[in-house]
Amino acid sequence: FDKWNAGKRVDGPEFTELLKRFRKTVRPSSAVEQETWAKAIGLVDSEIHYVLIRAKMTLKSNQGVTVKEDVLSTLEDFLEQQKAQAPIGMRAIMHAVPFDWVWLVTSLGLVEGLFVGFAICFPIAFMVLLFATRNIVMAFVAVLNVICIVGSVLGYCYMAGWSLGAGECVAGIIVIGLSVDYVIHLGHMYLEASHMGLETREDRFTFALSTMGSTVVAGAATTFFAALVMQFCQVVFFNQMSTLMLLTVVYSVVYSMFCFMAMLYMMGPQGNFGDITWVLEKLRFRSTTK
Repeated sequence: FDKWNAGKRVDGPEFTELLKRFRKTVRPSSAVEQETWAKAIGLVDSEIHYVLIRAKMTLKSNQGVTVKEDVLSTLEDFLEQQKAQAPIGMRAIMHAVPFDWVWLVTSLGLVEGLFVGFAICFPIAFMVLLFATRNIVMAFVAVLNVICIVGSVLGYCYMAGWSLGAGECVAGIIVIGLSVDYVIHLGHMYLEASHMGLETREDRFTFALSTMGSTVVAGAATTFFAALVMQFCQVVFFNQMSTLMLLTVVYSVVYSMFCFMAMLYMMGPQGNFGDITWVLEKLRFRSTTK
């Protein structure tokens, strides 16, 4: 306005009339998505009620929660400084970003939901494995390996510089389901070996790998190549989902074949060790006697 008015200082009704002409006729040279100042300068009944200033930040769209939180905190600190220096009638300063600030609240909810999901999924996975295998040692070793798989996948996200966003939170819960698959198949065959008359760890270990090892590898291969196709997607979410699925498959095979089976070879249940069938039968007996 000063440049348009040749630097002349005016006030009162003259200033208001000049401002009306300025907001209707002058096109902003550097503002974003504005053709005139009509919407940016709020004149109501010849009185200025608000001034809208549009600007671009260096923050890129669709960044992670931690990145946007830091930028939002810096911006709010800057505005608080401006409010403290502004006249009393100009301290009602507000800021808004059409999508990112709104989505930030959603992303914070998703991140919180991710950790709540972990707190729910792992105990439930342990109980499901416990009642499916009816062996507390097998359930404990299986869940421990699932935790290692999930930790390794999310650890890659941290090392790659990914922030926890919507895609990572959704994928984090899916990873738990995928990581259970191979472990439970091998563990089930390890326990089924007892029905074949195999009681020692070495015999059960050999039986589980010989009967289920090739199946696990074949299942991993199909999932791996199915996820590999999404690496060519242009949408970032599908590309990241593909990466997480590929990592989950690789880590699941490595942990299940080398870590999980090695743990069963060294400390896996032998005979009826860790079997909770007798506990279930005892509870069933009590319920029938009552």
